[in-house]
Amino acid sequence: MKRRELLKIGALGLGALALQGFSIEAQRNVIDRSKVNALLLSSLSYNGMAYFEHAKTWFIDFVQKNQLQGKKITFIPYGVLSENFSAYEKFIQQQLAFLNVEIKSIHHENPIQSIKNADAIAIGEGNLFVLMRDLYDSDIIRLIREKIFSGTPYIGWGTGAAAASDTIKTATDMPIVEIKTFNCLKMLPCQITPHFYSKTMESNSGQKKLEDYLNQKFSYNITSYVSNSNTQNNEQIGTLDYEEKIGEFLALNQDGKVYALKDSAGLLIEGLNAKALSAEDAGVFKFEHKKETQALENEQDFVY
Repeated sequence: MKRRELLKIGALGLGALALQGFSIEAQRNVIDRSKVNALLLSSLSYNGMAYFEHAKTWFIDFVQKNQLQGKKITFIPYGVLSENFSAYEKFIQQQLAFLNVEIKSIHHENPIQSIKNADAIAIGEGNLFVLMRDLYDSDIIRLIREKIFSGTPYIGWGTGAAAASDTIKTATDMPIVEIKTFNCLKMLPCQITPHFYSKTMESNSGQKKLEDYLNQKFSYNITSYVSNSNTQNNEQIGTLDYEEKIGEFLALNQDGKVYALKDSAGLLIEGLNAKALSAEDAGVFKFEHKKETQALENEQDFVY
């Protein structure tokens, strides 16, 4: 057999191996979210109500549906900017006493064993960068994902809701610690932004295209700010609201989706389907690149 033919056969063989390797890698990157079962809340408080009061019925329904009464919810306090995890645990136990569940913080025992024995997992407020650093450093993030993707119920509020995102790229927290990766829990293939507030939406009833923002604001330069520094309505550098920050994310991640939750709102995730929850008419907003912002009403079902 001639050398050229041998080289051709070899190249074909290498190509087949490369395609096989690509196929295997693609399979590894596919996440089965069909069993994800989660309640995600923007905040533990809303409009001066008692803690969790606005979400009380959502909690009760979630616990009853998943038959969690009397069972153990493993609480992960990582992310809170305090070393007194026991005090944080006690506070959450008091606020959620109406659920008739056992809430036990992960810091009392071996974290890996605690996650393995969890009937449900809960993560609350804090700093998202600190939370993700500690989840990776304690080597439990893989196990948490396995539990969630196998159907273990998950409850997250504030930072705990943001942690369900694909990545940390839309975090509104200060990056006060260094993290190994931008990857979050990947419970959803999109971004969750809790505590959402928009100056534009408050003044324009929610009708704003990110396309308008990108055209008018994203290409700003320092000269325009200096020349307009004395203008009455000038926005100072660094004071962009959440909507504008989301616009910046979508400008460079154009296939991304962001679900922004006002403090009155939450999401109920069941497999590949979701339901918007809100104590007011519309508290969940869907953002995509160059598309009209979509306001989701309370109890509105959608596919994320």
